[in-house]
Amino acid sequence: MLFIKVFGKLKQKVIWRYSNETLPNNPGNIKISSWLPQRDILAPQNIKLFITHGGLLGTTEAVVEGVPILGIPVFGDQKMNMAKASARGYGIKLVYKELNERNFAEAIEELLNNPTYKETAVKVSKMFNDRPMTPQEAVVYWTEYAVRHQGAPHLIAQATKMNFISLNLIDVYFVLSIGFLLILYLNFVFLRKMLRKIFKVVKSKKE
Repeated sequence: MLFIKVFGKLKQKVIWRYSNETLPNNPGNIKISSWLPQRDILAPQNIKLFITHGGLLGTTEAVVEGVPILGIPVFGDQKMNMAKASARGYGIKLVYKELNERNFAEAIEELLNNPTYKETAVKVSKMFNDRPMTPQEAVVYWTEYAVRHQGAPHLIAQATKMNFISLNLIDVYFVLSIGFLLILYLNFVFLRKMLRKIFKVVKSKKE
């Protein structure tokens, strides 16, 4: 297996969420488990790298702890999350269909040996965690805020009061479509008249 070959060449220990009870050809530096407390594992300062599919929760936990990310997105928001990590410099994105032993190993070595990724991850983590209150305090505050202000109707998005047609701009698209079709029809009529005149001139010259 590609992962086992690459992991086996690392001097670091690897913790891998693996569904089976045993890992064939385990090189000895890989610890597997069907379930892992991901947030707790990312928290220690000696964690060097987080390899993930790029889901929102996993990438957010890595950002909170300042851990560089190697992402192999497959679908949904994973590609967007890893594109963001790559653009901001705290992660590397690999294309699943192009994944091979060489580019996987090179990406790991780059993240492990280039301190820029760790430095950027720590910087982004500090910015992300620099908040006036903790998430728990925020939940309590806004819950009590809504109670104090009878449900806080002034914070409810106006989109909730719009019907399906208005919300999705179907009426606007309909008008634009009619205008576009009208322009096409006028062009068609114009070209048809021009071609008829041209053919009449050519026919009269031949006669």
